[in-house]
Amino acid sequence: MKPQHHMFAAKSTNSTLVLPLLALIGFIGVSSVKSQPDGYTYTKIAALGETAAGGIQYFFDFEPGQINNRGDVIYVADLSPNGVDGIGEGVFLLSHGQILALSLPEQSAPGGGTFAGAAYSPAGVNDGGDGAAAIQLEPFGNSSGENAGLYRYSANKNSLSAVVLPNDTKVPGTESKFQGILFGTSINNRGDICFTGLINTNVPLPGTEVIGKGVFVIDKKGNIRKVAMPGDLAPFGKVFDFVEVAWINDLGDVGFGAHVQGEEFLQDNVYLSKAPSFQIISIAHQGEPAPGGGMFRHAMGADPQQLSSSSLCRGFNPCTGPARQLTRALSLQWLLYSSSGASQRYPSGWKDENGK
Repeated sequence: MKPQHHMFAAKSTNSTLVLPLLALIGFIGVSSVKSQPDGYTYTKIAALGETAAGGIQYFFDFEPGQINNRGDVIYVADLSPNGVDGIGEGVFLLSHGQILALSLPEQSAPGGGTFAGAAYSPAGVNDGGDGAAAIQLEPFGNSSGENAGLYRYSANKNSLSAVVLPNDTKVPGTESKFQGILFGTSINNRGDICFTGLINTNVPLPGTEVIGKGVFVIDKKGNIRKVAMPGDLAPFGKVFDFVEVAWINDLGDVGFGAHVQGEEFLQDNVYLSKAPSFQIISIAHQGEPAPGGGMFRHAMGADPQQLSSSSLCRGFNPCTGPARQLTRALSLQWLLYSSSGASQRYPSGWKDENGK
């Protein structure tokens, strides 16, 4: 059975719990939480046990990525030939009512190599139907994401191409090469892809981290720019040592999660790289007071807080706009418990099973 790689799992840190509200609620529902106001229509896209594009059964789970303004959805799903034995993950795109398999386990990969049956969600799709995904190649490395590549899907050409390959594509500003790609890939309407790249670094890493992680953007011409990586200066004179899981909007603003040297390694703080200057702004930091009470403990990157075309949607307030309203159902992934009062706070507009 192939190893399964899933980003969003419950995490407990002593008396503090951050439980990601999986984007799966858009597909399988959560009985204790419902979106408000009423008027959203839930349409089944795929279900476990059904036959996926490529002739293999959906198995174990779905990991939805972006949804665009015409209703295209990109997602990762586990697969099985018989409903019992998992063989890994594939990347799928619902486009104009049809589901396309962008990658399948043991399939030859564009740019060379073989897909290993793991993809690092979320994947991205823009309003033009172009997609982006981080997909593992054979063989697996020692850490998640090692030997994974970044791939772009062209709706016009109906084809997948490699844009960043491990041990081949150069890390901007260095003489080293990317070692792989990890969780958190998005694409804007200009075709810019934001991704988490694995890199070699001499910067001391936090916790049990063994390889550097940085956030980068690659445009349609293949030009790569750094957003942030270990060793870079962070706001307030601090230094980044861990950078991951980002989201890009049409202006080129990038929201991302990161840790800085000298602080307890719980997971991420949330930052914004603001275009066109690319100044990095601190949005939410561990130990800071949270709006409405309590203290920020840690975040799981910036993906749950999607970027609108004008600003970062902070806290738990979902973005507005045609498809972005679906962040209420598909993309909010935080249930936060304060370490002091352990009081649960839902995103604005959500109600619990008691209607409160």
